Amino acid sequence: MGITGRSVAKTFKKLNAEVFCWDDNKKIRKKIKNLNFPLNKFWLNQNSIDTIVISPGIDISKCKIKNYLKKNSNKIITDLDLFFELNKNSLIISITGTNGKSTVCKIIEKILKTARYNVKTVGNIGNPILSSVIIKKKYIFIIEVSSYQLQYSKLFRSKHAAILNISPDHLERHKNIKNYTKIKSRIFFAQNSSDYSYINLTNKYSRLIKNIFKTQKLKSKLILVNKSYCNFLLKKINNKYFKSKGNIENLAFAYKI
Repeated sequence: MGITGRSVAKTFKKLNAEVFCWDDNKKIRKKIKNLNFPLNKFWLNQNSIDTIVISPGIDISKCKIKNYLKKNSNKIITDLDLFFELNKNSLIISITGTNGKSTVCKIIEKILKTARYNVKTVGNIGNPILSSVIIKKKYIFIIEVSSYQLQYSKLFRSKHAAILNISPDHLERHKNIKNYTKIKSRIFFAQNSSDYSYINLTNKYSRLIKNIFKTQKLKSKLILVNKSYCNFLLKKINNKYFKSKGNIENLAFAYKI
């Protein structure tokens, strides 16, 4: 029950839902109690639970109630899913990848704000994704998304979704690079034919995602950031800071989106 867990509990309370909270850590449970969040071993009364929202840091295979969670996996959603259900009318841009997420989110935010759009950046980069529950219809959300959030996400969908790059990371949880790549690809799974997916062909692991598109029969429009486009930008940019490979790729994604 860290920042994410508390934001989920507050959101459900605003929606007049009956909320039960839990954390395996005794110190955190005491803190939750002081914040007036109801503590309850909800897994002892399985029939009373409609939805289970787990925090990104929880690895189902290692927590104390793993058997209950595995048995009720169909009830599990994430804060991403809850956010989407409450903001379906908003335009959502989601960014994931091993490196560069915050930078790309900031570049896109700057571009859109300069064009006088109402923009809010949430997720890892700043406020918890549920810090604002119901927003104006014309609001644009830019969301920095982690693999931990995507692992158990089922409903989350964004108009524009990008995987910037893939390199070995969080393998203590995701086991291997192939599984890590597939989990990152879940950012595209709920998209439909009117949505856009962006991947980086200059990154060897990201190329695996093209195969995932075929095997999963994904419906979104696939947009490729390739070497020729990066070289095109490189010739146009005078700022030395942006001349590095990583920053050129970040700019390429921002402009494509």
